[in-house]
Amino acid sequence: MAQNDDTVGVVKYSVLGDVYVVDNDLHKKEFENAVSRLIQMTYRTRFEPIVKDDDGPSPLNIKNLLRDNFYNSIENLLFNSHCFTSDIGWGCMIRTGQTLLANALQRTNKGTPCSEIIELFVDETKNPFSIHNFITVGKDLNLVKVGEWFSPSITIQIIEKLIENNNDHGIKKCIVSISSGDIYEQDVLDELDDSEPPANTKQQHILLLFGIKLGINTINIEKYGQDIKDITNNKYTCGISGGQPKSSLFFFGYNNTHDRILYFDPHKPNNFTTDNDYSTYHSTEFNELEMFNLDPSMIIGFLVKNNKADWNKFKSTIKHSNIIKVLSGKRTDADSSSYKITKCTSIEDDEEYIIV
Repeated sequence: MAQNDDTVGVVKYSVLGDVYVVDNDLHKKEFENAVSRLIQMTYRTRFEPIVKDDDGPSPLNIKNLLRDNFYNSIENLLFNSHCFTSDIGWGCMIRTGQTLLANALQRTNKGTPCSEIIELFVDETKNPFSIHNFITVGKDLNLVKVGEWFSPSITIQIIEKLIENNNDHGIKKCIVSISSGDIYEQDVLDELDDSEPPANTKQQHILLLFGIKLGINTINIEKYGQDIKDITNNKYTCGISGGQPKSSLFFFGYNNTHDRILYFDPHKPNNFTTDNDYSTYHSTEFNELEMFNLDPSMIIGFLVKNNKADWNKFKSTIKHSNIIKVLSGKRTDADSSSYKITKCTSIEDDEEYIIV
């Protein structure tokens, strides 16, 4: 549970759009179970080595080595001086991007054991959404080198490509808006079926990702505060990745009673394991953040069923939003080129974004 002083009275929470009114021990347990069912990705150590780039960062970064445990650091110094076996110090944006994607996949695969979803992300090259493949795609797109911090815009482009390459897990397509909250409706309609699938047929989904910047250094709470709250309470949400400059967090819900956003922190390292022990991918521990402390750069995700009826329902939930806008027509080539980011290593690079 969150560490705070709110021990008396009724607290109304949302967790990825589901509402929990905690007014007794039973309801408190229901809320804790909802949090523990979420998948949480964190820094990992001792994973399958990733060879450093010749012109990229060194894995022997003293600051990062000191954040690992002593024995891991000595092993890296002696045997892995040219390889990364941990993402401590640079992988938090990857981890929150993975967390967003993993919880979206969990929603598309209701009834599937959670372990099967987690296996898609375990840090080995063979697994489609592992950190290894995030890095491979980032390098293929000439966006990042191993050991560099990923920005939200880079992470969005990588997730888009990973879904394109692995669209057999319940998400048919990832449609992105890299530098604003705008999306063109015809781009979505072109992907949707006219009706829901027949009974006993697996429902496909569309993942919508928006890379936005709601200000220069801080969010304009007066303009966007209610919108952020509405997004965390939206039943279509699959979370928000962002947080602080070069310190990404995953926001999954809201304390509607005390106006605080709920988040997982990926910065606590866990060892890589191959023994099917996935306990470190779940937790009831989370923190809460006052809205004014939220960094303005973030990824916002929504998951929509692959049919026009559900798309129309989703549109009705964001029709008053100051952040997410559905535009008529189809994105042009000129629009698409302006949405592509070629290189960035910092969340603070304002030129990546249109300030909404």
